[in-house]
Amino acid sequence: RFTPAAPSPTGSPVFSAWQTDIIYYGANLVEYLTNEFPLGQGRKSLSPITVRVPFWSRFVESANSAESI
Repeated sequence: RFTPAAPSPTGSPVFSAWQTDIIYYGANLVEYLTNEFPLGQGRKSLSPITVRVPFWSRFVESANSAESI
């Protein structure tokens, strides 16, 4: 799991990368931690992504559509 170092806007999404599989894992760091370490609540759904990160957001969104990168 990672958040991009640059640009570093507040509320950047958390990504999960395994080989060529890259997905959003949290809309921000707080949501990621809540989902990854639930306190008896189970996994929550992903909130809408409000901050787009050049390259990474495009990569994830393209992989989930008919577009190519």
